Amino acid sequence: MQENNKNFFSINKRIIQFIEYLNISRYKFAKATGVSEVNLLNIYKGKNKPSIDIIEKILNYYKVLNPTWLLTGEGPMLREEIKQDEAYKPPPMATPKKTEPTNDNTCPLCAEKERIIAEKERVIEKQEQIIKDKDKMIALLEAQLANYKAKEGAKRVGNNVTISDELEKEKAKG
Repeated sequence: MQENNKNFFSINKRIIQFIEYLNISRYKFAKATGVSEVNLLNIYKGKNKPSIDIIEKILNYYKVLNPTWLLTGEGPMLREEIKQDEAYKPPPMATPKKTEPTNDNTCPLCAEKERIIAEKERVIEKQEQIIKDKDKMIALLEAQLANYKAKEGAKRVGNNVTISDELEKEKAKG
């Protein structure tokens, strides 16, 4: 039983070590491999050992990961016989759209980052325009309110009723 616990925690630690080696978040790892975030969190906490299904998903996605190392801790973490282009599949969101030209010197992740930044800048511009439009609307409403108050004040004075008279009536009632 003690040996099983040792192997149980070791495989968990090796999965964590591999995620740290990739320098990606648990969320990105879970999305890329199809492993649920809950299962991955339980592996991190040591509550569960990974199922065969989870191990298969990890090994199918990350071809560079050495299965012997993952299961037993023996040998190198990465397989050497895998060609570089097969070693790592970027997550689906990490590749640039085909319609966008990319510089040959730019990595796909950098191109995706630039595309996202440009998209966020467009959203910010739209939000700034909305704020300007709302500021104009507020100024217009404030002007209308001031105009309305001026007209109401003139009516009360015309009827010989002043604000101080209204306050006196309120005090008398209270």
